[in-house]
Amino acid sequence: MPPDITILFDRPNRTYYPGESISGRVGLHNLRPFHVRELSLRWLGFCQTWDYKKGAKNTYLDRKVVLYKESDGKLPHTAVSFPFSVELPKDCPPTFKGEHGRVKYTLSAVVDCKWWANKVEEAEFLVSRKLTGLPPTVWVEPVTKITKNRAGCFMREEYIDVKATIPKLAFSCGESSEMHLSVRNGSSVPISRFFIFLVVRAHYHTAPVDFLCQPYTTDCPVFPDFKIDTKKPVEEIYWLHEGVAPYSLRDVTIPFAIPEAANVPSFESGLISVDYLLRGFYKLENGDVICAEFNVWVGEKGAEPEDGLSEMLANVFV
Repeated sequence: MPPDITILFDRPNRTYYPGESISGRVGLHNLRPFHVRELSLRWLGFCQTWDYKKGAKNTYLDRKVVLYKESDGKLPHTAVSFPFSVELPKDCPPTFKGEHGRVKYTLSAVVDCKWWANKVEEAEFLVSRKLTGLPPTVWVEPVTKITKNRAGCFMREEYIDVKATIPKLAFSCGESSEMHLSVRNGSSVPISRFFIFLVVRAHYHTAPVDFLCQPYTTDCPVFPDFKIDTKKPVEEIYWLHEGVAPYSLRDVTIPFAIPEAANVPSFESGLISVDYLLRGFYKLENGDVICAEFNVWVGEKGAEPEDGLSEMLANVFV
């Protein structure tokens, strides 16, 4: 039988950032005489989208490295290992898997054996990305939204007004925070409880493009047949079993934490872009009503932009 192959990365979690070097070792367990002609590595990183009849693909990393050739001398009939190292491109998007696309990175070790079919061992590694290019205000300034929903008897003009505030718009995975609600229930229907969802939004292009799009952008120039938008709840992150009686006022604080399942940072690329919605709901006897919706960023904080760029971005993200 051909030698067994083992791929070991220098980081146990196999997670790297754009521009970083990935290193490790490839081991061959050649425990019996065997003619190995070549040992090579292939690094592959790509973004791929699809629909029922069409799709597109961008390749960010495609590199082959030969670690051993027959001309280098015979391999010993024992375990032997070879070091490897490669640098990730600075523009590669983070690892992602969605309904209509994926971003995937793999390392394949190929042993070319005489009189045998090539033996291949593949290992996937993860790429993450820090949140850069955002105005500093999204990490520190509270944001408030006001909603007004009709409720109660359909013959009367009765409304529920909610003023919702969160402390900022950018969060790290696992971070704890709070949503503050000032509720005026001007209807005859009681509010029984409140809850919060985190929703991941993805924007796909199924045709090659050379520009970036934000999720659910209204000015995406791609023809409708070649773009797809999806929304999917990541996790229900908190229930508050407290309500508001009819024709009354109440302030409510809902604690929440960004779930560990939101491990894909917000990002934009030519084929796939991802961001998150933080949604607050209240429950009436006849259904659930959205009382707050915030577009938020989830990920690790990166370097802040320069002062001139910060002012420009602050105006863009208002």
